[in-house]
Amino acid sequence: MPKARSTGLRMRVVAAVRASETCRAAASSLGVAPSAAGKWNRAISRSGSVSLARIGGFLRFAIDPHGEWSRNQARTRPGIRVRSMPRVPFR
Repeated sequence: MPKARSTGLRMRVVAAVRASETCRAAASSLGVAPSAAGKWNRAISRSGSVSLARIGGFLRFAIDPHGEWSRNQARTRPGIRVRSMPRVPFR
């Protein structure tokens, strides 16, 4: 698994690329992979940040598809517990 690089190193690579150095040249001078330099340069262009993203992406809660149904159950039956809720009527 690749090693996570610091934000400072990422910013130095992006600064070198913005100072009209190629991604490959900036990567080799700072000791990172050329693909990483390209990704960091794209990330700062798109989002304005090179900070680390969550590994694995954003995972939704398992109950999200049934959220409205469960909230309706909680509103109509105050004091109900999750264990005493009926099974979800749809799959």
